[in-house]
Amino acid sequence: MKLKGLNVSVIVGAFVITLGIIVGMRYLAFRTQVEKPLRDFLRNSRVVRSYSITETKAGSVLEVTLADVDDLRETYLDLRDGARSILGHRLKAVVVKDAWTKELGEVYYRAHFAIYEAISTGNFRDMAVSIGAEAKKARLDRYRVRVDGDNVYLQLHKGPHYLYEIVPRVAFQPPISIPAQTGAGGAGPGPW
Repeated sequence: MKLKGLNVSVIVGAFVITLGIIVGMRYLAFRTQVEKPLRDFLRNSRVVRSYSITETKAGSVLEVTLADVDDLRETYLDLRDGARSILGHRLKAVVVKDAWTKELGEVYYRAHFAIYEAISTGNFRDMAVSIGAEAKKARLDRYRVRVDGDNVYLQLHKGPHYLYEIVPRVAFQPPISIPAQTGAGGAGPGPW
């Protein structure tokens, strides 16, 4: 079919072939620059039992089932930073899975009140004491709680089972309220 001297079927065919080549090259680049390095990184990790990646509108969510680890915080940060170095800004979350039991879930339930209270008040020493008391009462083999600027990391271990919880601190910080300025030429909020 010709339109104003142009063969439309040739133009459409060239467009489809060019588009196919571009899409294929992008897919191949993604596989070699992102998918394979990420797969190699996770497979070479001694603590990753399994993993999956889910693409969402917000970005990539990496779900990792961990083995029994000594330090959840260190493990999480190593995995997050390694995945971020490969995925870049596309990585939106790392979700950690564990091998918990109902008994460990009950210990976490009793301990989570202290965690959220500590996030709200900043009193992490009382949280640690409370979690230690719960761990002793449940006769856990071991437990560890760590805090950094972003999260509270809790791990509970009993026999071959373990529960990992990473509780974000930022989401629970109270909003900052700044009073409105009043009066002419007011200096704004201040300690005076």
